[in-house]
Amino acid sequence: MRLRSRIALAVGRAGLYRATLAVTAARPRILMYHRFSQHPEHRRLHRSEFERQLDVLHRQFRVVSLGEYGGWLAEGRPVPPRVAIITVDDGYRDFYEVAYPLLRERGLPATLFVATDAVDHGAWLWPDRVEYVLDRTVSRHVVLEAQGYRMELPVGDAAAKQPAWAAFVAHALAVPNESRLEMLRQLEEAAGVAVPAEAAGGYRVCNWAELRELASHGIEIGGHTRSHPVVSRLDPGQLDDEIAGCRARLAEKLGVAPNTFCYPNGMPGDVNAEARLAVQRAGYVCAVVAHSRYSRSVDRFLLERIAAGPSERYFDEAVFGLDHARTWLGARATMVQEST
Repeated sequence: MRLRSRIALAVGRAGLYRATLAVTAARPRILMYHRFSQHPEHRRLHRSEFERQLDVLHRQFRVVSLGEYGGWLAEGRPVPPRVAIITVDDGYRDFYEVAYPLLRERGLPATLFVATDAVDHGAWLWPDRVEYVLDRTVSRHVVLEAQGYRMELPVGDAAAKQPAWAAFVAHALAVPNESRLEMLRQLEEAAGVAVPAEAAGGYRVCNWAELRELASHGIEIGGHTRSHPVVSRLDPGQLDDEIAGCRARLAEKLGVAPNTFCYPNGMPGDVNAEARLAVQRAGYVCAVVAHSRYSRSVDRFLLERIAAGPSERYFDEAVFGLDHARTWLGARATMVQEST
């Protein structure tokens, strides 16, 4: 594309973004992040792109913590236009090393969700255990067969390992908690990989001292259960232990009980009415899921989020409201078709 054409396209896109931002300004943008990196790395958001995203948010939005937004909803207060909320799942140490300094430089708040067992014991978040095993096995195929299922995972080269990870995790998300733990044990045995008792390297999460530092400099620490299970697969006793137990532990270690919660994985099948009630019963003010349907109604215990994404275009289309406008126009077109 010639330079003049690229300039025209950029100007046109900027005009479209201004228009979609104006018509969607009343809808807060709750952004979802996970991992960060200083250098280009798979499934990590590079520092330079995160800097750019923060600068966009700083210029175009009023950035508040999730707790502040949840408080407005709980009190029935009006929500101002152009609100953005930065949320980060899992509490990995790369947030402390990469993202936190950039947020602090700009004076921007964020909410970091923490699974307390990982902080207390250096425990693995279970999807990381899967990645660790598949990355280190010397087998070309890993076969699991028990409890009515058979799974064959080709892992003979690097290109096959990501699909194998995704297949295993998808199956593990769909079974009861005890079955998932048994699947992990079988995977390690079949792959011939011994997993260290404590997460190491890039799998480490922030420790309590780092979390206290974050909390004292504008980072809200929220609950993410104790051990990161799929909460819709838990019985009532387990639910309270994971959700209320997480809140109690954070209060004990940080000196303040968190008001915000994030459902692990957080897709529609991962959250049910019982889990929502357990979050409310535990004393949280609001909670977030990991998807967005651009629903018109707002349930402060099922707040939808937008995945921030690794690329400039993906982020800008989501934040400036283009994705929302597309969804709204698609719904309107469907309504028109159904009425004719």
